Amino acid sequence: MSWLLAFALLTGTGDLTAAGEAGPRFARTCEEQSWRTYAERAVKCRWECVCFRVNGYRCRRYYTETCAGRACWQCQSQLTERARKSCSIGSPVKTCWCKFNKL
Repeated sequence: MSWLLAFALLTGTGDLTAAGEAGPRFARTCEEQSWRTYAERAVKCRWECVCFRVNGYRCRRYYTETCAGRACWQCQSQLTERARKSCSIGSPVKTCWCKFNKL
């Protein structure tokens, strides 16, 4: 029976005296916990990007990125744009594409 009393004391509400205080604190805790689980579910993707410049040269870029809580294909457009900007230094890019492998 003493373990039940100890458990009740450890899991008690602490300094919460009014019922109105429990709501915001509980909501904030839930938001923090959901953010942690959201970040933990981030998928790491290995990207291989190939861009073809107007002058005929090919530019390759490799990235390893986490796609925060989403599948790799949902981050494909932003990585393609990043590779396009990186490869367009000097000569403009005609076409660009990125493919991914989930790590």
